[in-house]
Amino acid sequence: MKFLSLSQSAIVLLALWPERRKGCSMKAQDLYVGEKGAHYFEQRAQNRSSETQRRRARYFEGFTKHDQVVLDFGCGTGGVLACLDAERRLGVEVSEYAAREAREVLDAVFGDLSAVGDGTVDRIVTYHALEHVDSPSRILAEFHRVLKPGGAVRIFVPCEMPLLLRSHRAWKANDDMHLHSWTPLTLGNLLSVSGFEVERAEILPGSGGGRLGAMFGEGSKGKTLFSYLKSLRSGQFHTTVTARKKAGS
Repeated sequence: MKFLSLSQSAIVLLALWPERRKGCSMKAQDLYVGEKGAHYFEQRAQNRSSETQRRRARYFEGFTKHDQVVLDFGCGTGGVLACLDAERRLGVEVSEYAAREAREVLDAVFGDLSAVGDGTVDRIVTYHALEHVDSPSRILAEFHRVLKPGGAVRIFVPCEMPLLLRSHRAWKANDDMHLHSWTPLTLGNLLSVSGFEVERAEILPGSGGGRLGAMFGEGSKGKTLFSYLKSLRSGQFHTTVTARKKAGS
C-alpha cells in the first residue's frame, strides 16, 4: 500500500476546505492605526531584533541581493527586511507605531504604495499582510506598477485550515482581522491575472518543528518532518508564491 507524504496529505486536506472568507464592513487597516495599532504590535512582541523576525527573514534568504531596491509590504517594525540583503530598503506600513520603529532600520517607510514610484523596485517581500487588505487585486496591481521589468515578488500568507483550527470554524470578533484565505492555486491565479509570471507556489509548514525540530539542521529531512507534524497539530501552514513581472511589461 502506498501512503501519501505529509506534504501531499496536507494539500489533499486543503482541497476540502473553503478558500475565502466573507468580507466585513470594518476596514482591516483600522485595527493597525492609532492606539489599536500600538496595542496590536505590543501584544505580539513585534520587536525588530526578535528571533521571530529573524526566523521570518529566512523565508526570503537568497531572494534579494545586496545591489537591489527591496520593498517590504506590511513591514511592521522593519525586522524582517533589516535582515535581508539590499542596497536600499523600503517599507510600507499603515501602523504609525510600527512605522516609527521601522524608520530606525529602513531607508524609508510609507503609509501606502502610492508614495512609491513606477518601476523603482527590484524585489517585494510580504509576510502575512495580503490577507488583511480590503482589495488584494488592487495591491497586486500596485506591486506590478512599482516593480521594475523582470522584478519579482515573494508572498507569504496564512493557509488557514478550519478542520484543524477550531477557532476558524465559526465567525467571532478577533484581533487578526483576516479577510481572505489562500491556497497556492487561488493566490497564483490572482497573480497571473495581475500580469505576473508565477515561478513557484506551494504550502509550507508554519512551525519550525519545536524542540525536536531544533535538533536537526535547517533543510534536513528531520527538521522538515517535525515541522510538518507540529504544523498539522496546530493547523498552521503558509501559502507562498513567488512571481515575476514580465520583462516587457
